[in-house]
Amino acid sequence: MTTRYRLLFAALVVLAACGAAHGQELEPRRYVNTPTGANFVAVVYGLSTGNVLLDPSFPVEGLDAELHVVALRYVRSAGLFGKNGRFVVALPASSGDWSGAVDRDLRTRRIDGFGDLRVGATINFIGAPALQQVEFSDFTARTVVGASIQVNVPTGQYDPDRLLNLGSNRWTFIPEIGASHVSGRWTFELTARAWLFTKIRDFFGGNELTQRALLAAQIHSVYTFRPGLWIAGGIGLANGGRTSVNGAARDTFQRNSRFGLVLAYPIARQHGLRATFGASITTTNGADFRTFGFGYQYAW
Repeated sequence: MTTRYRLLFAALVVLAACGAAHGQELEPRRYVNTPTGANFVAVVYGLSTGNVLLDPSFPVEGLDAELHVVALRYVRSAGLFGKNGRFVVALPASSGDWSGAVDRDLRTRRIDGFGDLRVGATINFIGAPALQQVEFSDFTARTVVGASIQVNVPTGQYDPDRLLNLGSNRWTFIPEIGASHVSGRWTFELTARAWLFTKIRDFFGGNELTQRALLAAQIHSVYTFRPGLWIAGGIGLANGGRTSVNGAARDTFQRNSRFGLVLAYPIARQHGLRATFGASITTTNGADFRTFGFGYQYAW
């Protein structure tokens, strides 16, 4: 097998692993009620370290990475058909260093630039009516059921001659359904989503890549000390995402799990901080990494 095709196979596993990592983004409190007309702007910093586990038949023995991400996120709460809904726009900028052994030859790469733009919409169609701030203060949501759709737009940096890129060079659609239930100070949440990928027609080496749907589920428990101050723990599972090149299926099926912790702390009426940590529990042909995050949010 030529080095070029070995690199191609390695790229397939890296791509599938990245899909699994995204599919297990652990985000609690996605289906909570918010007053209509509320706005949120957040700046988030994340540091991910670790390696990408590759199939032992491939020449890349492991990818050690240190990735720094700064993301700007805007959320707008609105009434949709009389129900509470939200619109989200997020744009990440990243800087990372990767190294891995290809045929016992150490390869490294540094990448700086923007990732893919993400836009999305959420509607809570059970248990969360559209309420203005005055009405919202007197309303207590117990059980909320909602759905969302997110779209990753291929705006990020991409080079078809490189194995690793910040952009995906394809559209990704992420439908999701979720529910939350409040019991005293505790909130319990369950979500299920699917990652649906379009083709990459100029994949590494001039090939065409397709990827099957990646299915993911999450459960979260949230304990609220007082409004704005809460802590959450969650587990995410991902399954699927096998890739094919020019119609030939590859051994890139994902079956992975992760856990995450989140602490939110209000520093003023409209200002808040958030700290996060996530790590792998089990990994099959996927990304095995740790992530530390810190964010600031302003609401009005």
